[in-house]
Amino acid sequence: MDNKNLLNALCNIDAPSGNEEALRQFILKEISDYCDAKVDKMGNIIAFKKGKNTPRYKVMLDAHLDEVGVIITNITESGMLLFDTVGGIETETLLSKRVRFGDTLGVIAKRNRTTVSKIQRLNGLKGTNIRAGQRLRVK
Repeated sequence: MDNKNLLNALCNIDAPSGNEEALRQFILKEISDYCDAKVDKMGNIIAFKKGKNTPRYKVMLDAHLDEVGVIITNITESGMLLFDTVGGIETETLLSKRVRFGDTLGVIAKRNRTTVSKIQRLNGLKGTNIRAGQRLRVK
């Protein structure tokens, strides 16, 4: 798999905090031809690449498996989805994040080359909450 396709595959695996197993298994499969790897009790991947000589220096690469996410906590009678965050996330950035269970005003605005405030103004929205199935004017 070339780097572009590998990055695309990695970015499209859902792995919110506490649910990283699919990503862990994907990585283990991808590195299996290049090094010895094991998973510790905390779920960390420990990979070791033996060289021909004893190196003067050792290199450690460190990264997080998990990503921030949201979890639906309630669906109101009017169809509004209420959610809470999973993992550390600054709530101000939620407008610019792609959400798998539906769109946000930020995503809709970007896709239509407009602004969140313009969509709010056109539709009489006071906040950023939208309902599943809701129709919005964007221009």
